[in-house]
Amino acid sequence: MKYSKIVLIVLAATLLLHPTRKLPSIMRRDILKLTPIGSSWDEVNEVIGENENWRGMNRSREFGYSGHGGGYRGGMYIMVDVNNSGIFYYKTIIWGFDEDGILIEVFVERDLVL
Repeated sequence: MKYSKIVLIVLAATLLLHPTRKLPSIMRRDILKLTPIGSSWDEVNEVIGENENWRGMNRSREFGYSGHGGGYRGGMYIMVDVNNSGIFYYKTIIWGFDEDGILIEVFVERDLVL
């Protein structure tokens, strides 16, 4: 009985501290520390490669990204999914670049998985 309580506490702490539990605004702030506005396409790709829990990469050097409010902006984008904790939701990170490959925006979207 004593060990089951410890296991339950550890499990709860793991779920609460998992990166996908962060609010999108907090996660965006953290990502901007790693890839600040003005970073190059190659610099962002390098940071992505260093993060094992970012997967499902989709990128285009030919098309812009879909910004909030509709329409396409910029000249290219990179999009990754943050590793799903297996519990209800995951987050998608989108880096938007101008036509010269300079980072101009970062979005974090939270998706519900049922």
